[in-house]
Amino acid sequence: MAVAEFLVPIVANRSFLEIGTRRGDISACLAKHAASSTAIEVYRKYCHALRQRGLSVLCARVEE
Repeated sequence: MAVAEFLVPIVANRSFLEIGTRRGDISACLAKHAASSTAIEVYRKYCHALRQRGLSVLCARVEE
């Protein structure tokens, strides 16, 4: 969570995108401070968990 604490002032009131978030712990913390937040995750099993957490998620390879 040290990474999230470091990033809070950087993403505050800005758009934030996390690639490869897995379960979304950092995205969930930062989404509270960002103007908008999106996660990109390739593994479908994690996409479901991210949606259940209320996060905006794109389930695809970042190259797509």
